[in-house]
Amino acid sequence: MKRMVKHGEVVLKEVDSIPGGAKLVNVKDFVIIGESETKFNDHRAQVLEDTLVYEYEGTLYIKNQTELKVYCPNPVRHATETLPDSIWKVDIAQEFDYSTQEKRRVAD
Repeated sequence: MKRMVKHGEVVLKEVDSIPGGAKLVNVKDFVIIGESETKFNDHRAQVLEDTLVYEYEGTLYIKNQTELKVYCPNPVRHATETLPDSIWKVDIAQEFDYSTQEKRRVAD
């Protein structure tokens, strides 16, 4: 069974591979994997020497050979999670707004 790691509304899903045509993203120290509606509440994944980050059709993929930390700059907002070595697809949880009859990203 594939693993899943949640950090607020960000859901990292373990996948078998990175899609063909994905572009390598040049990042250093960390990558923002979930934007924030408020200051200092974005979701970040640590980037180490052996970490590769890709983007494909607006979705990020992380390939790590060493455990990484997934964290928030404000530790009061979200606990730090550990991302085991693997390949991860970054998703944002969605919800359905019955008043507008539209699906949208969850905001925390």
